[in-house]
Amino acid sequence: MRARACLILLSLLIGTGLILGAQPPGANSLHTSIALAKGWQLQSSARVTERGSAISQGSFKPSGWYKTNVPSTVLAALVKNKVYRHPYFGMNLRYIPGTTYPIGKNFSNLHMPDDSPFKAPWWYRTRFKLPANFAGRQIWLHFGGINYYATIWLNGHEIAGPDKVMGMWRTYDFNVTAAARPGR
Repeated sequence: MRARACLILLSLLIGTGLILGAQPPGANSLHTSIALAKGWQLQSSARVTERGSAISQGSFKPSGWYKTNVPSTVLAALVKNKVYRHPYFGMNLRYIPGTTYPIGKNFSNLHMPDDSPFKAPWWYRTRFKLPANFAGRQIWLHFGGINYYATIWLNGHEIAGPDKVMGMWRTYDFNVTAAARPGR
């Protein structure tokens, strides 16, 4: 029997090596794994009124979300979806809302303008199915790098928040066995 699962992240950048793995209790290494790099959707939290507990359910129907794969920054995904033109060509960067800072200034030291689409956090969402051979095993979620913070949800359960997932390009492993079980 295949269990349905859904994963949500609140993050600005998800790194390489996002893997869902299963191992027998007491094992020291992953025996079975699923790469979760493709088939993601992305949307600003400013445009989504539902909470993570609802968005992370398989029954949630996203509307108007952007397709992406991970790793990807929000800006890279928006450029790929043709929301913005490539920012490294000509003056295209200046056409992205929130980039009105003076040319030549270190924008990282300036207040983020209110019209910046990056002032609010963004949701990354994907759906996947657990293979039958994951039954009876401990299930781990591995992130090869998250920059800078995230709230991770699985099937309506918060796995970890920014108090546990914060820092520059850090890797994380979470035991998600309880949240990945069928019927929960």
